[in-house]
This record gives sequence, C-alpha cells and structure tokens, in this order.
Amino acid sequence: IHLKRFAFDVESGKMSKVMTPVSIPRAVDLSQFNTDSSCEATQGCYELSSIVVHEGWRLDFGHYYLLAKQSEGLESERWVQLNDHLVSEALSAEHVDLFA
Repeated sequence: IHLKRFAFDVESGKMSKVMTPVSIPRAVDLSQFNTDSSCEATQGCYELSSIVVHEGWRLDFGHYYLLAKQSEGLESERWVQLNDHLVSEALSAEHVDLFA
C-alpha cells in the first residue's frame, strides 16, 4: 500500500509536499475488498513492514531513509533504520509510530 504524499497545486502550477499527519495501523485486513473467489480468506491481511521517510519541506529537496521491521509478528518486532550506508536499531516501537 502506498500513500501519495505529494500534490499538484493548480493555481501555482507546482507540485507540493503533503504535510498532513497520517495514522496507519500496524495491521490491516483488506480481505473485504477481495473480489477473487479463488483467494483464501486470509489473503488481504497485511502487517506494516517498512516505512519510507522523506525529511525535508520541499518536493525537490530532502533526504530519504527507511524504517524496516526485522522480525516477524506484531508482538516481538524489532525495527531498524537504514540511512545510506548506516544501519541502526530504531529507538523503540513508539519511534516507528511517529512516522507511520
């Protein structure tokens, strides 16, 4: 699932970054939207596994890095931050919530 975080401003004719905070659950069940009868009932259940973060106020300027879940399951998850050549443990689950 991808959230578009940029928008086109018709008046200025330019793209801009959407700064509205977004709340994303750690798990989501989209199976009710599945129209393929050959799929299992569990297909459509997703767990958040990574978050791409753009730091910067402008569309054409900033830096991207990634927060990724290293372990399986919602109970025992460990998140890491991948920032260029540096890999470090995310501060806590709450740190991930700041970006989700």
